[in-house]
Amino acid sequence: MVNNMSGHFKSNVLGGFNRRDVIAYIEEIYKKINERERENMELRTRNETLEERLKAYEEDSSPIRREEKSRVKVRRVYVARV
Repeated sequence: MVNNMSGHFKSNVLGGFNRRDVIAYIEEIYKKINERERENMELRTRNETLEERLKAYEEDSSPIRREEKSRVKVRRVYVARV
């Protein structure tokens, strides 16, 4: 049997490793790889969605930012003159 997924297998009486242990280990690793790939795809999709939302937000708020920058410039000029 596999020892805590560490890759250590019991050896067979005739030499080599216990076939069932090796197969069980490979299946477990395969299962974990599939889980990580699924998680990776979910995170990529989420990231793309967030990037799209951020881009839309930046496009929507661009006129507001320009107006705010203009106000700050006007305040600086006014304060400098006073």
